[in-house]
Amino acid sequence: MSERLKTIIKMFDKCNSAADIGTDHAYIPEMLIKNNLCKKVVATDVNEGPYRIAKNYVESTGLEESIEVRLGNGLQPVALEEVDTIVIAGMGGILITKILDEKITEFDEIKTLILQPMNAADKVRKYLHEKGFCIVDEEIAKEDYHYYELIKARKSSKACIYDKELFYETGRTLFEKKHPLLKKFVENKMRINSEIIHNMDKANISNKKKEDLKSRNEEYREVLKSYGIE
Repeated sequence: MSERLKTIIKMFDKCNSAADIGTDHAYIPEMLIKNNLCKKVVATDVNEGPYRIAKNYVESTGLEESIEVRLGNGLQPVALEEVDTIVIAGMGGILITKILDEKITEFDEIKTLILQPMNAADKVRKYLHEKGFCIVDEEIAKEDYHYYELIKARKSSKACIYDKELFYETGRTLFEKKHPLLKKFVENKMRINSEIIHNMDKANISNKKKEDLKSRNEEYREVLKSYGIE
């Protein structure tokens, strides 16, 4: 199993039931059941092909009593009252927010979200705060040269908001827990910013974006230092 999937599983608390939205091969449901993290998992996929693959795979593992594979779009095949935890992994951040928005008013403080956006993680964090969720934990998984961000959130009666825009780009919880991959993760972001700045300099481009990237890199250095991550 990949580091990304292992980290998703690690973020789960014990639950009665979970839903894996966009399950693909149903590997996450399998591991949740085999590790005794959930008693039942609903696995969904919007496309007939992946749905059939997941259904056949579940049958091959003999876990049909514990894993139910359903065909449907987003959260539509799932009644929220039947699950404690919802995982949406391996999709773009904007798509994840659109899926959540289908039933966002039905969430309560008991439900847990575990989200792994492939991009636009900042948009996911902002969306969660805007909709009354608090981010309770975050993780980073690394495979080869690629970093994956994972976000765990719950609905909250208190307002959650970050005082720095930077914490939407790179989760504040990662700084607070001094995540072992954080320094390399941030350095990678800073390197990408520096490459963009360098290319702009070569093209004699001077604009707000370049200044913003310079400011962001400096802010990253300051925040890393303030959390004792050097």
